[in-house]
Amino acid sequence: KIVVAQLSDRSKKLPSNLPSGITRFDEVLSANPKALTEVKIDVKKDVLILPYSSGTTGPPKGVKISHEQFSTLVTVTAFHSAKHIYGALNPNREVASENVLLSLPFSFMYGCSMLQMSLVLGQTVIVMHHFDEEVYLQSIQDYKIHFLFLLPPISIMLANSPNVDKYDLSSVEGALSSGAPASADICYKAINRLPNLKGIYQGYGMTETSGFCAFPVIDKTNSVTAHSGVILPNYEMKLVDSDGVVVPFGEPGELLLRAPAMMLGYLGRPEATASAFADGWYKTGDLARIDDNCYVHIICRLKEVIKTQGWQVAPAELEDILLSHLEIVDAGVIGISWDDGDEVPFAFVVRKNNNLSKDDVHEFVNGKVAEYKRLRGGIKFVDAIPKSVTGKILRKTLADMYKNLI
Repeated sequence: KIVVAQLSDRSKKLPSNLPSGITRFDEVLSANPKALTEVKIDVKKDVLILPYSSGTTGPPKGVKISHEQFSTLVTVTAFHSAKHIYGALNPNREVASENVLLSLPFSFMYGCSMLQMSLVLGQTVIVMHHFDEEVYLQSIQDYKIHFLFLLPPISIMLANSPNVDKYDLSSVEGALSSGAPASADICYKAINRLPNLKGIYQGYGMTETSGFCAFPVIDKTNSVTAHSGVILPNYEMKLVDSDGVVVPFGEPGELLLRAPAMMLGYLGRPEATASAFADGWYKTGDLARIDDNCYVHIICRLKEVIKTQGWQVAPAELEDILLSHLEIVDAGVIGISWDDGDEVPFAFVVRKNNNLSKDDVHEFVNGKVAEYKRLRGGIKFVDAIPKSVTGKILRKTLADMYKNLI
C-alpha cells in the first residue's frame, strides 16, 4: 500500500480517484485508530520506506529498506553523534537540548535519516518546507543552532552570500556536509565567515546502505576533513581490486560493505539486485582508501575515473583545483575519448565574469597537477553545472552536453 504524503499545492494535481492500494495522507490522519485493522509486520523482510537512488550515472532505482535496516541505521548514527559529534563539541551540554535545523529533502536518505536520528536523541527539529536563504539564516539566529547539516549548495551560500553578514550565526560550532563532495576551498571560506564554526566535516553513505555508513569524529586538529570519518558500528567493509582481491592497507580499492542495515534489494529489479552484491558484500562502485587512523577517504565513483596514459584521474580532484580559483564559481569534469584512443579530462567551468579565458584556466591547472592530469580534452564555459537536489554533479548530463559540442 502506498500513502501519498504530499500536502502542498502539488497534491491537488493528483487524480481524484487514486489507483487501488494508494491512500492520501489526510485520510490517514482523519481515520479512527480503533477502526483500523492491526497489521502484522515482519521487521526483517517488510519494506518500511522506498527511497530512490540518486540516478547520477543512470536511471534512479527504488531501494527497499526494511524496518530493521532503517532502525539499525538510526540507532548507530544516534549513538555515534551523541558521543563523537555533540559530545565532542561541548561535553557539558545536554544532547537532547539541541535544536536541529533541517532543510534537507526527506525523500533522500540524508534528510530522512537525520530527521529520525534527531528525534531519537530527543532533540527539537525545525523543518523548512523548502530552502530559503534568508529564512535559513534567520532560523539559525533565532533557534541558536549549534550543528548544521549541509548540502554543497548551502556550503557555497555560507561561503559567498552577502546575506550571511546580516545575521548572528555565532551559535554555530560545527557542520556535516554530505550528499556530494564538498570543496575544501568553499568550506574554509564558510568557516572564516562564521565566528565560532570550528569545522565542516564529511560523512559517507548511500541509499542502499539505509543512509550513512561512515560518520565524522570531531577532530579539533583539522577544521576541514578530507575524509568521511569512520565506519559506523554494525558495518563491515573491505577494499578490493578489479579481481575482487583485498588490496593492501592504505591502497585504493573498490569499497564493499556488509551490514544489517543493507537494503533488501531494488524494487522490480532482481538482476540489478543480484549484480549489486558479491558473496553477500554490497559493491558500492566507489573507489576509496583507509588511512592510518582508519578514516575512510572516498576518491570518486569507479565509473567516473578517467583512465589516461595508464594513470587514473579522479574528476573531483580537478574540480577542487578549479574551484580554488578566485574567478571560478563552479566546475564539472568528465573523461572524453581522445584521438589516440586514450581518455582525457574535459572541464565545464562557470566563471564569475568574461575576463577569465581558457588559457588562464589551463595555466592555473597546469601549475598544480602532473602532466597526465591536465585538461587536454579542453574547457567549455557554461552558465551552470547540472546537479541533483542533493548537489551531486550529473555527469551523464555533462556527457550529453559534450556530445552536443562535437
